[in-house]
Amino acid sequence: MATVAYRIFRRSRLSGRGLDLVKDDIRAALVTSAYTPDAVKHKTFSDVTGEVIAAGYSSGGKFLEGQRIVEGASGPAFFAKDLTWEKASILARGIVLYFAKTNELITYSDFGKDVSSTDDAFKVLWDSAGILELI
Repeated sequence: MATVAYRIFRRSRLSGRGLDLVKDDIRAALVTSAYTPDAVKHKTFSDVTGEVIAAGYSSGGKFLEGQRIVEGASGPAFFAKDLTWEKASILARGIVLYFAKTNELITYSDFGKDVSSTDDAFKVLWDSAGILELI
């Protein structure tokens, strides 16, 4: 999964504004191929278009669970538990992570192709190296 960090997230980390990947609530929203991410111009979840509308999916996505920072071979990386939407009929191209309290964008991950489920579990399995390297 190709992942891009939004500039607003990188700037907030550098400024030390207090947003915390481990302690803060983070939401994961599925998007269709109608969404074209712009890592520079897109700042909040309201800039995201093409969110999935489907049976078994709620607007705004799911909260992440089990967030943690782990030191890896190339530096620290952000991890969370894999996500599952049960009994869902979803067609998605990617996933957007954002802070729930500020709606500030964190990352966009592209699945590389449209992925679907029909009245079945839709799963997002994060990369074994983490969701995002924090170097």
